[in-house]
Amino acid sequence: MVRDRMPELRAYQNNSTTFGKGFLQDVHIQIYQNKKLKEVLDKVEGIRDLIQLIAENTAIIRNLHNNVLSYTNKGKIKVPNVVLI
Repeated sequence: MVRDRMPELRAYQNNSTTFGKGFLQDVHIQIYQNKKLKEVLDKVEGIRDLIQLIAENTAIIRNLHNNVLSYTNKGKIKVPNVVLI
């Protein structure tokens, strides 16, 4: 069961000279830091996706280069069915 702490908070607020300043500033700073952290993590996730895309495209290009290097007949080129993203 959740305990009602409103009377305690009101008493603390009335007795404290820094409750309205320090406490609320700390809450605001914490919320701001959480938003910044979420923004950073979102950017990191986007960068991770881009790195994965680069790795996939590099593998495709490596396969194409290997096909070109193994090409022995001038009229024929082995190119697998590849869809570039």
